[in-house]
Order: sequence, then C-alpha cells, then structure tokens
Amino acid sequence: MADDATTTCPKCEAALPAGRPDCPRCGLLVDRLPADFDPVWGDVADADAALIRRVAERLTAEWGEASGHDRLVELCRQKGRLDLALRFYRQRQKADPDDPVAPDQLDKLDKIVRFTLIEPTEARHDHKGERRRRRWISFALFALIIALAIWYMTTQLSGISGAMQGF
Repeated sequence: MADDATTTCPKCEAALPAGRPDCPRCGLLVDRLPADFDPVWGDVADADAALIRRVAERLTAEWGEASGHDRLVELCRQKGRLDLALRFYRQRQKADPDDPVAPDQLDKLDKIVRFTLIEPTEARHDHKGERRRRRWISFALFALIIALAIWYMTTQLSGISGAMQGF
C-alpha cells in the first residue's frame, strides 16, 4: 500500500505492525494495495463497486427512507456484492453508534447471507432422492445387460456343444 501512515488493516481493522507486508489477522497483503484503495468500496476500477457506491452516496442523503436501503441491499445481492453493503453499514454504525438504521440493515444482511448459504444446501438435499433413484435404475439396467449377455452366451455355447456332439 502506498500510504505508510496506515496503522490499521483496511479490511478487518486489526493493528498492523510496522514493516509487515500483510495483516496478521486476515492476511490481506496491505503493501500491494493501490494508493486509491478504499476500505469500504475496494478497487475503484470495479464497475459494480462504483455503481453501488453511487447508490450508497445517494442513500446517505435520504438515510431515513427504508426503500432506499432496500434498493441498496437488492443491488448488492444482484451483483453478488453483499460484502460491500456489509462494509458500508458497519462503517456507518462505527461512525454513529446511536444510529438505529445501520444495525437493522446489518441484521437484514445477516439473514440474507445465512439464507443464501443455507438455501443451496437444502436444494441439493432435495435432489438426493433423485440421484439415488437414477443410481438404482442404472444398476438395474447394468444387471439386465449382464443377465442378457450370460443368457446369450449360454445359448450359443449350448448350440456349439450340440453341434460338436454330431461329429
């Protein structure tokens, strides 16, 4: 990171020992961050982060309006960047501990993240029975093919042995 005055990690806010290239808590390579790295929004060249940042800046002017918060969270969810919303609301909560909006939004985001992580697992379990059924069908077809092959070989061998008895 170009800014040597930084004493805390921009990601997890842990204290950074002088001269150490990475954060001891989260492992972020602090010395490789660009000079214009923003701890909330990350890389300024990221188009999604830039869009979400603009929406969040507009939201700051209308902080008490719930629909604006819902739009921000939905945009972050659609872009797969819930991390930006979490960092934004954590920063707001840190700046103003008495603000009731930031903790509420963090609770909502926590539920969304938990649901996002749990839902795919439950969906996979729904297909478990289908996979088991397909496995049994495959096994039954394989057993049928083996049985037909054995039957065909025995009929062919019995035909050959009958023909050999005639010699």
